[in-house]
Amino acid sequence: MWFQNAKLHVHEAASKVRRNCPNCSNEVDFQLIWNKAGPGLGIPIVMWFTDAATITTHKQYHLGCPVCGYLERISRDVAKGLIAEGSDG
Repeated sequence: MWFQNAKLHVHEAASKVRRNCPNCSNEVDFQLIWNKAGPGLGIPIVMWFTDAATITTHKQYHLGCPVCGYLERISRDVAKGLIAEGSDG
């Protein structure tokens, strides 16, 4: 599941999306998940323990089911909209 993958991060401040999961058929609040993507630069010894020091060209955004771990990729604009909605209220 994506909760156990250190390279995927839950964006806690983003608004959640309530919908049916196409994988497990549960009605859940999908969370915004992001990961670093593209060519990267980092210090190898630091990257063994964390990806915080890795510099990449962009991020990928997904909506994730908290029940089964299903991920659906979304565009950057949609993700930014969810982040803005979450920070507003």
